[in-house]
Amino acid sequence: PKKANKTNNQIYVGGLPYKMTEDDVKELFASCGNIVSINLPMNKQGKPAGFGFVVFENEDSIPKALTLDGNQIEGRFIQVRHGSYEESDKTSRDVIANALKHK
Repeated sequence: PKKANKTNNQIYVGGLPYKMTEDDVKELFASCGNIVSINLPMNKQGKPAGFGFVVFENEDSIPKALTLDGNQIEGRFIQVRHGSYEESDKTSRDVIANALKHK
């Protein structure tokens, strides 16, 4: 198994219920593999921002975690993407830009 590398072993999770804690996120992704760290950023008001990052011990956990994409938790549909928010956002922009080019 490959060693922890923040980019390769990290997922971005969006659409989290605001009251979810690190323990809740750990429980949600525990079946995917060993978790090295969880980061749930706060907004400017110091409240949960509704997204986070999970770093797994190895890359083998990523495909398992991605199967949770689109699951509904407390009325919110979560998005699970490999890598960081910036990477998934850039990919989305590229896909949209490409689609527009071919119209």
